[in-house]
Amino acid sequence: MLDMLRRPYLERTSASRGRSHYHFADDQGHAADIYTTTESLSREQMLSPTLSVGPPAAEQFSAIVVGAQVGQSAAWYLELPAPPQPLRPADPTAVAGRVGDETRVLLTLQRLPHPPLTLRTGRRVPWPAPGQPGGIAVLYQQQRIGYIDYATAQPSVWLRTDLPADLRFLTAACLSAVLLRSGW
Repeated sequence: MLDMLRRPYLERTSASRGRSHYHFADDQGHAADIYTTTESLSREQMLSPTLSVGPPAAEQFSAIVVGAQVGQSAAWYLELPAPPQPLRPADPTAVAGRVGDETRVLLTLQRLPHPPLTLRTGRRVPWPAPGQPGGIAVLYQQQRIGYIDYATAQPSVWLRTDLPADLRFLTAACLSAVLLRSGW
């Protein structure tokens, strides 16, 4: 069963060129800090090389979520390629990002297919935009546990209700970081 995530408390506490710091909290008393950066990084400079999604030297959106305790880890890395690779109709399960610590991948973000959309220039739109079909699914142990629906004017976030509270909070924090990346 899914329920829609109520808008959590998210406050930008600082920002500089290419980097931001946000404080994230929910109504259950969980809190975390999200540190983001958008820079050109080599694989050696990435937060966690095991999470790498894009080409060896590409711009990445990276975030560290500190304070969301799942298991022994309280610091989680989020890596998203930027610009995203185009989603081909033959590849409906393209990996859009990964969340993990230094030793393992915990969550996989998967772009869901949407019909081919074009810009005025005739190029394909590579990332779902608000008001267009498509979205981002979150997988945990190969099971969908969350979803960002871009088919509405403001993206909707859906999470499974039967998740452990800590995993649910980490998933919500990571999906919030994905929304930050797309300008929400």
